[in-house]
Amino acid sequence: MKKITKTVASLAFVLLLATSAGLAATGGAVNWGADSAPQINYERTETKAVHNMSWGTSSEDLRKYEDDSGDIVTMNARVNEDVANPVSFVATDIEFDDFGAFPHAKEDVSALTATEWSVSGQNSSAATVSNVETAPSLNAVRFDTDGTLSSGASATATFSNFSLTSNENKRYLSLAMDVNQIESGAALEVSVVDEDGDIKTAVVDPSRSSGEDLIANSTGEGYLFQTQLGAMNTTDSDSDGYDNIQSVQVSVVDGDADVSVSMLNLDKMSPYSFGTTAVDGDDDDSEPGDATESITEIKEPGAISLTGLDTLDSSFDTATIHGVDVQVVETGADQSADDVYLNVTETDKWPSYAGKVKIAVRYGEPDAYDLTPSNQRVNITQTVTNDRLLSVEHVEGVDKSAELDSEFVGAAEGSDLTGQFSGEGDTIQADSSVSPGESNLAVFEFKVDADQLSNHQSGGSGGTGGKSSGGIGSIPVIGGLIVAVLGVLRKFGGGN
Repeated sequence: MKKITKTVASLAFVLLLATSAGLAATGGAVNWGADSAPQINYERTETKAVHNMSWGTSSEDLRKYEDDSGDIVTMNARVNEDVANPVSFVATDIEFDDFGAFPHAKEDVSALTATEWSVSGQNSSAATVSNVETAPSLNAVRFDTDGTLSSGASATATFSNFSLTSNENKRYLSLAMDVNQIESGAALEVSVVDEDGDIKTAVVDPSRSSGEDLIANSTGEGYLFQTQLGAMNTTDSDSDGYDNIQSVQVSVVDGDADVSVSMLNLDKMSPYSFGTTAVDGDDDDSEPGDATESITEIKEPGAISLTGLDTLDSSFDTATIHGVDVQVVETGADQSADDVYLNVTETDKWPSYAGKVKIAVRYGEPDAYDLTPSNQRVNITQTVTNDRLLSVEHVEGVDKSAELDSEFVGAAEGSDLTGQFSGEGDTIQADSSVSPGESNLAVFEFKVDADQLSNHQSGGSGGTGGKSSGGIGSIPVIGGLIVAVLGVLRKFGGGN
C-alpha cells in the first residue's frame, strides 16, 4: 500500500507539472505572452529586391517575398511595431507605367523615350540623351553632358511630341530624378514652354539652398518635384498669358551635369502621394503615434520612410517597388513548433523550488536572392529573477533541419551568456550578424517554485494562453497526458 501511495503521489506531482508546464518538447505549447517566457528578439532591416503592390500593402503583406524558385513566400519575421516608419524605398526605384505615360493622349509616345528628344544649339554635340535604368527593369531617360561645357555655355534637349491646350496652370510638373553629377557653378533647368515661348522652370542648382522652383542642390538618388504650373513663376515673351503648352526643355548651363529622370508628367492636376511618414517636431527620432504628413516632394536625396505601404495613393496599386527596406523583428513566438524545445524536470535540488524549465529556440535568416539583411541585432532579455536564472546560452550555426530534441539541445555548444545579465529586465545583445541560410539556437534554463505550480493546478494565474505571475505559466493543459496519468492512478487505486 505504501508503494502504491508513493507511486500515486509521484504521478500526482507529474500531473501537477504537466498541467502547469506541459511536460512536452513542443514549441506550440509555449505561451509567449507569459511574463517569464524567454525573450529573444532578432531585429534587422530586411531589404526585399521587389515588392509588388498586387501582393497587398498590409503589415502581413510586407512579409512576402519571392524565393529562389519564383514562389511568393512569407518570412517568419514581423514588421517591427516599435518603429514609426518601418518601410523605406527610393522614389526613383518605383516601377510604375504611369510615370512614363505622358503624354497620355498619345498611346505610342513617352517622354521617357530617349529618341523622342532632340538636342540643338551651339553645343549640341556636348549633350547626350539616352535610356537607362534607375533600378532593374525600370526605364528612365538620362541627360548627360560630356565635360566640355564651361561658364556661359549651354546645351538643350527638347521633347515636343505633345500639345496641352486646356487647364495649363492647373497641371503639375511632376518629376522624379537621380542627380548623378552636377558641377559647382553649373545648373540643370527643366522648362515647360507654351506656344509663344513663355516658360516655367524648375532647376537643379548646387548654389541654391531653397526656393519653390528648386528640384535639388546636390547629387543623390530619389529627388521628387511636384508643383502646379500656376504656382510657378513665368518668364513671359509677350505678356499674353500662359497658354497651349508645346514642349519640355532640359538645359545644362555653365558647366556639366548628369541626371536620370524616371518620372515626367504634365497631365495630372493633382500630385502623386508617395505615402505618409511619421514626423517628430522636436528631433529626428520619430515614434509610433507621432504626427504624420503626406510626401509629395523630396528635397533631400535618399530613401523615404513610411508608416506603411498602405498609405501610398491608389495610383500605385499596380506598381512594383524595388529595394524596399522593411524593419522587422523575429521572436520565439514566430517560430514553428519544430523550432522550439521545451522540457520540465522535477527535482529536489533546490529546497525552495520544485523543478526547472528548459526552453530552446531555433531561429535563422532566410537564404534567398531577393532578401538582404542589414543592421542585425539579436537581443535577449532576462525574464526571471537572478535566483531563478540557471543559464542562457547562444549557439551559432546549428542544423536547421535536425529534430530539436533533448539530444540535439544537449549536444549544442555555444556562448554562455548567463554572466552578462544583471537582473530581471536586463537586455544584452547576443549577436550582430546572422548570415543568409544560417540557423542559431538560444537555450534558456530557469527554476520553477512549488507555489507557482500550485497556482496553475488550482486554476490561478495560469491556464491555456493565460499570463502567469511567475514560473513558466505558459503551457496549455495537454488533455491526452492528463487522461493517461489518471488512467494509471485508477489502476493503482483499484478503479476501472
